[in-house]
Amino acid sequence: MRQGALLAAALAALVAACEGRELSVFDVPAMVGGSSSQAGAAGAGDPGGGAGGSGSNGASNDVAGSATAGSVAVASGGGGTSSALPQGGGAGGVPPGMMMPQPCQTDDDCQGWICDKPGCDATDGFCKPYPPFCDPTPRPVCGCDGVTYWNDCIRLQARARLAASEQCFDTACTCEVGSDCKVPGATCGHLLPPNAMCGHAMGACWVLPSECDPAADPKRWHECKPADGATPQCVDTCTAIKAEHSYAELHRGDPCP
Repeated sequence: MRQGALLAAALAALVAACEGRELSVFDVPAMVGGSSSQAGAAGAGDPGGGAGGSGSNGASNDVAGSATAGSVAVASGGGGTSSALPQGGGAGGVPPGMMMPQPCQTDDDCQGWICDKPGCDATDGFCKPYPPFCDPTPRPVCGCDGVTYWNDCIRLQARARLAASEQCFDTACTCEVGSDCKVPGATCGHLLPPNAMCGHAMGACWVLPSECDPAADPKRWHECKPADGATPQCVDTCTAIKAEHSYAELHRGDPCP
């Protein structure tokens, strides 16, 4: 009887000691990139505010719950919040595709890229990747060298400065043949406007794609003086420029002669 009474008293004391306390049981998911998991408990008096505890703000700090594969979970100390940053990102955790443009003054500042400047007199610019391939779609731009480039991608390939987002007119480098242009790969185009009389005209320097794509250009031109009395050809703009002799633009809707 005495032993039973002592056991009952001990149980009563234990119950009294636990009254008012809150017991939390939580699981910590496996850490990203690892294979271990942890489990534990923390009472209301835990000052660290750790995962599952009711510290300074009582919030649960589930670190790995919002992280995904290829990310690193980062928990704020004592704040009970978490975030996921991509691995292999740029400075400050920013992905490479979202990094701020690198300022430059010369191509040497860009480690193999191009220092592209916003005008002919600009001293500073931003690094741009060198384009290995370019779309054949005609969107002419004028370079500071007076050469018209088929599109801006081809201008970047030639490492030319941008003067205007259109064909060169007043500043155009004139020519009779491509070698007059003093630019590698340039061609001398002799193109006449629709209302001009078909004949010889001074040409203008162009840099074109390596191969013309007639389907990429809706304009059509006809030869002014076909060789040996042959039938005048009707061609796209790129082909007309590469021929390096006079072509007149067809009026819209006019058939090829």
